[in-house]
Amino acid sequence: MQAGPEFEPASPSRHASRLQGWLTVENPRLPGMASPVIGLTAGTYVLDGVALVGASRTWDQSRFVVGGTRVSTSLTFTGTYPYDRNWPDTLRWGLRQASDLTVAHERRWPESRGTTLRVALTGGLQTGSWGADSGGDPYARGEGVFSWLGRRRGSPWAHFVRGYAAFASKAPPERGLYVSGQSPTESFGNHLWRPDEGLLALPEVNYTPLGGAGLRGFEPLVRVNGIVAVNLEEARALHRFGEDPRAATVYATVFADGGYYTGPEQRMLPDRALADAGVGLAVRGLLFDRDVRFRVDVPLWVSTPAAAVGLRDREPGDVPSAVALRWTFSFSDIW
Repeated sequence: MQAGPEFEPASPSRHASRLQGWLTVENPRLPGMASPVIGLTAGTYVLDGVALVGASRTWDQSRFVVGGTRVSTSLTFTGTYPYDRNWPDTLRWGLRQASDLTVAHERRWPESRGTTLRVALTGGLQTGSWGADSGGDPYARGEGVFSWLGRRRGSPWAHFVRGYAAFASKAPPERGLYVSGQSPTESFGNHLWRPDEGLLALPEVNYTPLGGAGLRGFEPLVRVNGIVAVNLEEARALHRFGEDPRAATVYATVFADGGYYTGPEQRMLPDRALADAGVGLAVRGLLFDRDVRFRVDVPLWVSTPAAAVGLRDREPGDVPSAVALRWTFSFSDIW
């Protein structure tokens, strides 16, 4: 894990800091316009010592209104502005103001359900902490991910393949590139994970906001400057909650992940090549009108056990073996 720069924004009064809330809009009808702005979303969040401001516009470039390949391009502004240093986890937040723009392009092939390609490029600027301008430091991040789902009609088996490549140049921890999990900015809406000492952020809770390179056997706070990775999973349906083929289904899974990271060598990652393998259970699909994602993974083998799941709850110097009984759970998925 890498620590962010040490900056201390001025803390407001304790009473003011307790005020929490957010306001979001989607497809709004702006003044003077006869119809909504389709594809526009915006929001402001003031939560746990961090204010987040975001706005995104998505343009649907699909050739056909119904059917065919779905193609879209989006432009997103994201700004995170810490205002109380008592709440954010300094392992995940650099406590500086960060503002950036992201351009993303995505393709989805409905004839092969679950097959997507997404590329994104982010450029931004870090500025001084609250009330103290220390100049601006630019940063950048790029990401490309391709996922494929193979499944025959009527078969209980599903095959998943995912390829991932990304880099982060001088990015703050909240925009960083994580080996197994989403960045703190991506997981900002998770109220139990976001704050320091949140229920899911406790060291003894083996929770991973699954994302990033998706190496499921590794600690979610381990980040790198660049990585290429492949994720493989074989799943068998055990039970479906309803007759609809889209209904939530419980799967038994076998998985393997592999990757190679770049940038400065880290003490807990002495080998550039990273890998894991294990078994698990996953729930995917619609439960009533809600899209449900929940999984429990048991990475029985991790190539670099010093950075394996459970790192934060281990005693200093306690390094488990490569083969061990370890587990993690998540409310998100990489497929």
